[in-house]
Amino acid sequence: MVIVNQHGDNRGDEAAMRAMIRRIAAERPGSRFTVVHQFTDPASEVDVGPPVTYLPLRLPAAEAARLLLFALLRAARLDVRRLPGPRGRRLVAAYESARLVISAPGGPYFGDTYASHEAVHWFYVWLAVLMERPVVLYAPSVGPFRHRLLNPLRRRGFRWFESITIREEISARMLEELLGGEARVEVTADSALQESSAPASRDDWVPAGDAGLLVVVAVRRPRGERAAAHDDALLAGFEALCRRERAHLVFLPQLHGPRHKDQPYFEELAGRVEGAASVRVVDETALDSDGQRSLIAAADLVIAGRYHPAVFSVAAATPVLVIPYEHKSWGLARAAGIDRWAVDVADAEGDAVAIAVDRLLDSLDEVKRRIESRRDALTTAARRSTTIALAALNGG
Repeated sequence: MVIVNQHGDNRGDEAAMRAMIRRIAAERPGSRFTVVHQFTDPASEVDVGPPVTYLPLRLPAAEAARLLLFALLRAARLDVRRLPGPRGRRLVAAYESARLVISAPGGPYFGDTYASHEAVHWFYVWLAVLMERPVVLYAPSVGPFRHRLLNPLRRRGFRWFESITIREEISARMLEELLGGEARVEVTADSALQESSAPASRDDWVPAGDAGLLVVVAVRRPRGERAAAHDDALLAGFEALCRRERAHLVFLPQLHGPRHKDQPYFEELAGRVEGAASVRVVDETALDSDGQRSLIAAADLVIAGRYHPAVFSVAAATPVLVIPYEHKSWGLARAAGIDRWAVDVADAEGDAVAIAVDRLLDSLDEVKRRIESRRDALTTAARRSTTIALAALNGG
């Protein structure tokens, strides 16, 4: 199987990929996988269990041009398999040997958020169509679809998929509005919810015998003028937490590698925290996605301004304050029944986060019960993404 459009150096998308591959391998023993990715950090090529070959999505300009020309001539029914360069030939060979092509979980690559390079991701879907291989969309978020010049391409592109699963209701509604009566959309859940992890040892993160709360922080700094107000609001939230509880704060980087990383931002933020029993920034190389999931399963509370740490919290039934920055986070919070405790990143200024922290501390048991009451259904829904994708092997 070929997995295309796999995201870059991000522990959350790593977890979604891992859960998908492991679940497919459980349902189809002996499966082999080629992942066409955007990694710049070699550490992103993780061992997932089943055999995986990693190939880069980004190609040098000359190779990209040759692969595009190959595709255009292939569309004209011309056999020019020698035309691609060395990397392009490896990609073509992977498609030729595949029984199924999957556009990876994550995203939303199809929609305005990534409009500047959306055409690249459609190209890798179109290549499956040209090679006469079934292709499915595996539980990303999508949308919004306000770009009028791109919407005709999107309407055509979504028709290429044998099946479409979407991980939350908000994206599904956007896609149904784009496609109108042609929509073939099933709402499932984030791929990472197919799995859960055993809790890490608290002694690795909190001094033995300390009754304080283990609080994991994984947030995303807004760009531009709002960054300072956002950071001040977070710090006010941490202060509100530490006034009420003895708290050990652990900052958990999601992005890593040479292009984008969270660790420097977290070190800056951690240096400004006052009143905590301890503050620690996890080294970006210390924990892969499985290790991060175990840490969150051991935590008493998570402050999640990134999407997948909130997913990990739901999978572990760990109370979480969600700070949505895109509709995917709101969709998850609503599916888990905890959206009333969320605070939008656009409103994260002044005392907004401090108020949200106080409300969550007042309701920790209720939040945990709400997540637990919906977790099994979300796991079942997430696994349905795999069942639907594999149905394409048998013609739907």
